[in-house]
Amino acid sequence: MTSPKKKSTGDQSAPVIDKSIKNDRAIEIRGPVDLNAVTVAKIQRGLILQDVAKGGEASSLKFFVGPSTANKYRMQDQAALADTFLFVSHPVDAVIKSGMGCDMLRAFLSVTGKRFMLAGACLNMGVITNTAPYGKNKANQVRRQLFNDYVTDLQTLVMIKTGETDRKKVHEDLLSARDYSALQALYYGTKGLIDGILLGRDQVITRPDLDQFLKGKRWNQDRINDFLKNYINVYEIPTRSLASFSKNSIPKGDLSYYQPLNKKDEEGGDKGKKKKKKTESGPQFYKGEKKFRVFPPKYTISKEKPDKRFLITHIPKQFSGLLNDDVIFFNDHFCDETAEQISDALIALDHKKVLQKRASHIKIIENSPGGSVWSGQELRSIIRSLLTPVDVLVYGMAASCGCWLLCSATGNRFATPNSRIMFHEAATEIRSQVPADNFNELHDGLDQATIDFVAIVAEGSGRPFEAVLKDFDHDVWLNPIESLFYGPKGLIDGIVVAHDKVLTRPMVEQYLAKRLGGTKKLAEYVEKKILEKRDPRLGMKWEPEKHDETDPFDNPLKVITEMVASVKLAPLSSLQTFKLSVPVADKDRTIDYFNVVLEDKK
Repeated sequence: MTSPKKKSTGDQSAPVIDKSIKNDRAIEIRGPVDLNAVTVAKIQRGLILQDVAKGGEASSLKFFVGPSTANKYRMQDQAALADTFLFVSHPVDAVIKSGMGCDMLRAFLSVTGKRFMLAGACLNMGVITNTAPYGKNKANQVRRQLFNDYVTDLQTLVMIKTGETDRKKVHEDLLSARDYSALQALYYGTKGLIDGILLGRDQVITRPDLDQFLKGKRWNQDRINDFLKNYINVYEIPTRSLASFSKNSIPKGDLSYYQPLNKKDEEGGDKGKKKKKKTESGPQFYKGEKKFRVFPPKYTISKEKPDKRFLITHIPKQFSGLLNDDVIFFNDHFCDETAEQISDALIALDHKKVLQKRASHIKIIENSPGGSVWSGQELRSIIRSLLTPVDVLVYGMAASCGCWLLCSATGNRFATPNSRIMFHEAATEIRSQVPADNFNELHDGLDQATIDFVAIVAEGSGRPFEAVLKDFDHDVWLNPIESLFYGPKGLIDGIVVAHDKVLTRPMVEQYLAKRLGGTKKLAEYVEKKILEKRDPRLGMKWEPEKHDETDPFDNPLKVITEMVASVKLAPLSSLQTFKLSVPVADKDRTIDYFNVVLEDKK
């Protein structure tokens, strides 16, 4: 689709940046936004829709970062946002508009494209604090373990992206409240926290430009530090064209369209014939009784923006990746309402696939802190009764009942690099004035639910029932590599590292066995690490100098990054033959986009 023509204002001095950046396909966070599961889902939807609307354009999507603050599940929501960029085929460039705090740092460093700051913007790496106090009881120990894992992951990510090798320095920076100017961010480590500084006339300042400028000045370090503090100094540095710096190559293919989901679509879509109209560029779309507008260039995320459902159809295979099947996005707690929505969607999609004889899976992409165990039991029963295999992919977290759903998958089980999986015994909140008989019945029910959960985890992972039961004594948080090796079969089958690439267990096992000296030593090492989780002993304060850089389980992001760079990755499509119900190729893939997110009550 050709962009609409604008009337000339006659002002030749108007910034070109609005044309080159803001009018491109972009996601923008406007105003202070709470970073939670609902916000992550909105950003995820915006990225997917813009990725589809962009079609075969050889350029990147833009993500304008605004001030956001994570709240209840701050560590997992940040991880979920960081892995959201894996769902799209186009590279995603991130732009800091004004100020960015530590809650967005993980996502900012995880974008698949380039990272920019406007000249007057600032980046804050801290203060990162643990919400749980120090203590000797198991609850505080477990929360401390999760916080330590989060800090080490973030440290590793900063070191990978910036080239900084001093972990203690990075640790101190993350625990500080220091604001970095654009010049300071560009000069952090050997690569910088950002790739370039955007100026108002479609120009960018890169690290080589800054290095060459400082080299010509021959200043000492104190003089350089003073220069980097003031953002006004950026206008003294030579610039280059943004277009040549940020363009990324995208494989060409069929273009796509989108439309709002309405009752007609829910009942089975339009059965009548409609004429197609193709344009020279941009997405192709249908015009029939109703006109479908093309998605706007800028998708705004704000507190006022309503959350709607969309139907995406005719996704080209080279752009779809994770989304090349019917997909259910689940970003919430388990309760009666969400269980009913997911169950209805599963039954509808399974019925459609069986009628169409489509040899493909249903995917549930989840980021859930858990919830009602009875809702989890309902979903497991539904999934096990379907004729179509159901894949489950975890991004962010699959905690408590979320792990129950993961273990209920009848197809493939995946997780993203920053995700966490947690299981524990069933629990509930006891209200006042509960009769003793009801309390005893509730206690017996929870005990039985725990036994059921242990049996499900043992069945899915291949780990002995007695060993799993001991692991259930407290919250056990597992990173993707630990989840991959929990038991002979693992809790997951692979780690998704791109929209169409996955690291399987045999690949990671071969890689780690070579590092640790054989498969036998790897098995002993894995069992030792799992047994340590039964007694975390993490009441003591963690220090960066105690971190073992060579330990692959303490550095999951480092191992994943090294493997992505050195190992031939398996295409995600190669795993689609797992437990197929009907051996018929699907020539017309569609996505029914059921986004199960409860609206804020406000």
